[in-house]
Amino acid sequence: MAAKTQNSYIIAIDAGGTMTDAVIISDDGSFQIGKYRTYRADESESYMGALKAVADQMSLTTQEVHENCEVAIYAGTAMTNTLITLDGNKVGLIITRGMEHMPIIENGLTYIGQSQKEILHQQLRRHTAPLVEKKNIFGVSERVTGGSYFGDAHLPEATVLIPLNEKEVEAAAEKLVKNDVEVIGVMFLNSHVFPDHENRAAEIANKVIEKHGKNIKVVASNKIAPVGKDAFRLKSLLVQCFAAEKARKQLEYVELAARKDGYQKELLTLLSFGGAVSIKYPRLYESIISGPIGGLIAGKEIAKLLNIDRLAVGDIGGTSYDVGVILNKRIELRTDSDFAKHRLAMPMVELDSMAHGMGTEVKVNDFGNVEVGPESAGYRVGVCLDYDKLTITDLQVALGYIAEDSFLGGKIILDRDKACRELEKAAKKIGINNLYDGGEGFLNIFFTNLRQFTRTSIESKGYSLKDFVLIACGGGGLVNMHGLASGNVFKDVITTPFGSTFSAFGVGCADLVHRYNKGVVSFIRPGMDEHDKADLLDQLTREWKALEDTAVEEFKLEGVNKEDIKFARGVFMRYVGQLESFETKLNFEVSNTEDLDKVTAAFEKGYEQKYPAAAKFTQAGYAITQVFIEATGPKLMPKIKEYAMSSAKPSDSSYAGSRRVYHRGKWTDFNLFHLSELKAGNVIKGPAVIFDDISTLVVGEGDSINLDRYRIIHYTSGI
Repeated sequence: MAAKTQNSYIIAIDAGGTMTDAVIISDDGSFQIGKYRTYRADESESYMGALKAVADQMSLTTQEVHENCEVAIYAGTAMTNTLITLDGNKVGLIITRGMEHMPIIENGLTYIGQSQKEILHQQLRRHTAPLVEKKNIFGVSERVTGGSYFGDAHLPEATVLIPLNEKEVEAAAEKLVKNDVEVIGVMFLNSHVFPDHENRAAEIANKVIEKHGKNIKVVASNKIAPVGKDAFRLKSLLVQCFAAEKARKQLEYVELAARKDGYQKELLTLLSFGGAVSIKYPRLYESIISGPIGGLIAGKEIAKLLNIDRLAVGDIGGTSYDVGVILNKRIELRTDSDFAKHRLAMPMVELDSMAHGMGTEVKVNDFGNVEVGPESAGYRVGVCLDYDKLTITDLQVALGYIAEDSFLGGKIILDRDKACRELEKAAKKIGINNLYDGGEGFLNIFFTNLRQFTRTSIESKGYSLKDFVLIACGGGGLVNMHGLASGNVFKDVITTPFGSTFSAFGVGCADLVHRYNKGVVSFIRPGMDEHDKADLLDQLTREWKALEDTAVEEFKLEGVNKEDIKFARGVFMRYVGQLESFETKLNFEVSNTEDLDKVTAAFEKGYEQKYPAAAKFTQAGYAITQVFIEATGPKLMPKIKEYAMSSAKPSDSSYAGSRRVYHRGKWTDFNLFHLSELKAGNVIKGPAVIFDDISTLVVGEGDSINLDRYRIIHYTSGI
């Protein structure tokens, strides 16, 4: 067995569609980075390969790292791939009678994930493929009231109108077992205020499964998303059953590989709002887009470090380009979360994505038009490796930006000649005989699309580009930085020496955060008497306490003690009569009836940030639709080191010769520099290529970069 080392470590992994990035953080906050190709069939291989790439740099074995590891966090793509390919579990559903159509009609959201053209033409809309077959949906008799947001006009919430028909539940479970389903979901209307029927139905289903000796998991919607809006709660349940439970198995394979190598703790994964949780977390569907979240978390740390109030994160991966914004050092969340044409009842960071990455296909269609994407080579890179179509990486290799013998530090040799031959074919289709002119033209289309998407993503939220700093990151962020920075439309364009593994760094920065929501039907009315206020305070306190008790139990899975957990409370509120509820975080104690005025004041402050003050309607009173808590546990965090400033001229040791690159219509000698040798204060004027084993940063002719005291790279475009 390997000898124990003195340090303790955090392992942070971001498994993208093309590359798996790894960061190992030491207990002093220092960190090392590395990459490995992603193998979707067995992500445990990618995990171990990426970890070894970093451990080798530290002169350690993976076993030494695992044996001294405080926590390992893995943000993978298993659930994303399952939803996109529809290769999930065979799901059965027991639902309130009369609502059997809900999984098919799905609230009529046929426009989710479609282009503007498709949205405007209804005949082009299509329902999202259901996650459960019609033959495996069974309705049972039961009905409970959900209350009314207009006060006492209807029966109070949780009034049983029709008792649960247990014989119908048993018959439905028998049929589902016979149909060989792998997971059974139970979803009844208004179970967020009265879960008893769902819980009893789950008990009955489990007894039927046990009788037949089967291994079928039963999931009740009140355990997954105990909130109103039944259509979204149902979709959350189905995603949990169809994709999350299957993804959990892939995560368990990764955990098993780590444990065989000496890891003793629970493997964690990243939730879609930025918190890290155990892979045994019951609401695993909340990790539906765990990978891209890492970039925003890392962006938040950079914003705090450099005191940036408005930061845009542009993450160019192998398959996609993701854009998110950090406002006032905070990541914005949305509750109507859409992903892969599904809308879920959960918080998710605001992130816009397009199918533009280093593996994106470039082709000329039958009409002679150039198309970029959406198909991608993923981990197969392009024709320069083992894909059969031209990709963005092929263009970069053919033009000389990426050296064919330096991919992943030379571990993978790319075929530049093959990329040139394929590029020549595509160029001739549009009448360009010089293949390099064709390649540069194709690449400029790619750059234009990236810039336009970034502009749309920011300006559609009501902001101006000139107020934002853009950080370019991801596997393709540095090599394409000169294309993003063109025109100097941003306040600044920056990246970091570890920008190619930025999301993995963000995974390492993630707090141990659990978030819990619970639907309620409560009001703060004008002229409310003290007795009613006391009842409301008691209800809110009771609900918050129940959520906190759940957090304590689930944190035990991650080895966090109750006394080490910090709690933050909040509510979702709206004016009575309005449709949209807004998250209101409460940074104060709500311990007496007078504090309810502070709650409404906090809501109104947030409301004014979204709407004009004249839109406020305090006379109508306030409806509280959800309560929530955020529970945070302690964790080691990486630190970005501050350096003494050196001279503008780089050291001689940083210079690595030159390389011919086809740039702006001609072959140009680009100076080469070792990224690891550049110091704070250095300035490099283009044309230049700065590189290490996993990164290539292109500085165009007339452009320049400078490194600040944290070695963060600032890019200035000359055009």
